[in-house]
Amino acid sequence: MLSSDGGRRVVTKEMADGSRTVALFNETSQPQRIGTTAAAVGLPDEPAYRLRDLWQHKDYNTAGAISATVPAHGTLLYRTSVSRRWASYSPAVELGTGGTPFIKAGTPATLTTVVTDLGRTPARSVRATLTAPDGW
Repeated sequence: MLSSDGGRRVVTKEMADGSRTVALFNETSQPQRIGTTAAAVGLPDEPAYRLRDLWQHKDYNTAGAISATVPAHGTLLYRTSVSRRWASYSPAVELGTGGTPFIKAGTPATLTTVVTDLGRTPARSVRATLTAPDGW
């Protein structure tokens, strides 16, 4: 275990090829930002890294940050590695919200969304979508 703090855990394992598998666990009842770095998981210093989302089966580039807003009682799983092809992958981005994402029906509210580019290349064409139940 790399870190554990208030229901947020980061677990890492070195793989046979030298890459690292990183699990971000949220044991709390609210979404939590959880993160670490490529250096903290034991990868050598490089300009950027390949970050593979093992649930979505997608590759991203990261400048070294391995972080996300993890849903309540959720887990995200990544594999990060040194790659000479890092620039061919889209940058990793983290989507966060200010305050709680839960709003009582019929109550006006403001929701602030923050998108953070974790990659070495610029994030382009970033979009955020808000959905609500019918009748809102």
